[in-house]
Amino acid sequence: MEKDRKRKTGFFSRVLDFALPNNSKDEESDALERHSAVYSVVSEKELENKPEATEWLSQIIGVSWPAVTDYAPEVFRDYIEPAVLANMPPVFPPVHFSGVKMGKVTPEIKSVRVLPKNPDRPYSVAMEAEIAYNGDMEVEISLGTGPSPLKFGLRDSKLYGTVELLAGPRVPGIPFFGAVQVAFVNPPSFDYSLTGMAKWADAELFRKTFRQVSEKIFNDIFVLPMRTCIPLTLSVDYLKCVS
Repeated sequence: MEKDRKRKTGFFSRVLDFALPNNSKDEESDALERHSAVYSVVSEKELENKPEATEWLSQIIGVSWPAVTDYAPEVFRDYIEPAVLANMPPVFPPVHFSGVKMGKVTPEIKSVRVLPKNPDRPYSVAMEAEIAYNGDMEVEISLGTGPSPLKFGLRDSKLYGTVELLAGPRVPGIPFFGAVQVAFVNPPSFDYSLTGMAKWADAELFRKTFRQVSEKIFNDIFVLPMRTCIPLTLSVDYLKCVS
């Protein structure tokens, strides 16, 4: 339990970069002013489709992305790969994710809508945001366990959907919230390309089956009622970050 806590804290502590920039005093003052504007519209519950709201959410994604890149191979190895192995028909060789690169393209926030506050939940602000991702993620996939497994790639990932964000509890100073919980409201539009399979006789059957399995796993992990918690301050206990 303690080991898991330290690993999560080390991962999410990088999110603090936008709140504690290593810049000049003027740049720090400008950052504080920008985030204070966000806090103002949050306090007045006027976030809906405000430029400040989309900027705040985009900044969270942007500064989290290097940490996401570092953590992605572990997520694929420890969570996604076992789920794929459990759901793929045994007629196919075992699937292994042998390389994961998230790339530099981050998801884009299209719009933001404020949700009514639920007094039975401990968050401060609830929002829905339309999110679009047309990324440069690259995943290397190996089939089989022998000395010469078949290798192919997953490229050209695209995703569009609506996510629910629960921000809270409030904390003094930027980033103003201790954590953000994220979940897709409904299964998003999700697409990608599998490359390097032209010489494999069962390529089309594998593509169809792998797509069905991957969509099921994505929805099981990232669509309500499941949530992903992103602490924004080190004072938030990752293991207790639930709604």
